Amino acid sequence: MADERMASHEPPTRLADGALAAAVLVIAIVVVRNREIDVSLSVILLGAGSTVGFEVLAGRDPERVRRLWARPALRAVIVSTALCLGVFAVVVSAGWLVIAGAAALGCYFVVLVLAASGIVPPPETWADRQ
Repeated sequence: MADERMASHEPPTRLADGALAAAVLVIAIVVVRNREIDVSLSVILLGAGSTVGFEVLAGRDPERVRRLWARPALRAVIVSTALCLGVFAVVVSAGWLVIAGAAALGCYFVVLVLAASGIVPPPETWADRQ
C-alpha cells in the first residue's frame, strides 16, 4: 500500500499548501521582527501582486500546474529555493526581499482561506480560458 501511495504522485491539498505557507510566513515574520526590517507598503504590494499574478497565470492551465506540483522533487526544489533566497536576503541585508516574500506568502495564505471559505472563487476560475 505504501508503494501505491508513493507512486501516485498526488498533489498536496490546499490545506497542506496553506500550512506550509503559514509556517514559512511565521519564520519570515520572526526574521523581520528580530532584524527590525523596515516594512514598506510598495514592497508589500510587490509581493502580494506577485502572488495574484502567479495565481492568474496558473489558473490558465490548472491541470498542468497540479500535475507539476504533484512531483515531490519539484516541490522540494521550489520550497528549498525560496528558503535559500530568504536566507540570502537576510545575509546580504536585503530586507525588501524578505518583506516581499512574506507579503507573497501572506497573500497566498489569504487567497487560500478566502477560496476555501467560498468568499472568493478559487484561483483557477480567475483566468479567462476560452
